[in-house]
Amino acid sequence: MKHWKLIVLVSTFFPLMAVQAEETQSSAPQTPHQLTHSDAEPSLPPEEAHRVTIAQAGRLADGTSVQIQGRLEKKQGEDVYLLRDDSGQIDAVIPAAVLRNAAVAPGDNVSVLGALDKKQTPYRLRVSHFEKR
Repeated sequence: MKHWKLIVLVSTFFPLMAVQAEETQSSAPQTPHQLTHSDAEPSLPPEEAHRVTIAQAGRLADGTSVQIQGRLEKKQGEDVYLLRDDSGQIDAVIPAAVLRNAAVAPGDNVSVLGALDKKQTPYRLRVSHFEKR
């Protein structure tokens, strides 16, 4: 009889514990390898992102939203540009959708908002907002 009560008790509470564990897991923040492209874009408006130099960006955590002002030096790939300021340089991934048909050329002064992607070396800036200055 004791075993029967134990079985009933476990079968009643086990599903509740599983649901609670599932809810806890779904509300936990995603780790960088779980992020999709849309999740990696900064959620902060430009005025709330960290305004930093490229050198300062190197000391920030992966996924941090930053705003950097600099100069486009050259195009290095389909959507990868070398961005430079007085403190250093960084590869900036600027998708065509973000450029919105803006004509860009080496030497253009720009302001970009994006998320740091430090899962690779050298790290990159994944740009979500772009503005020529």
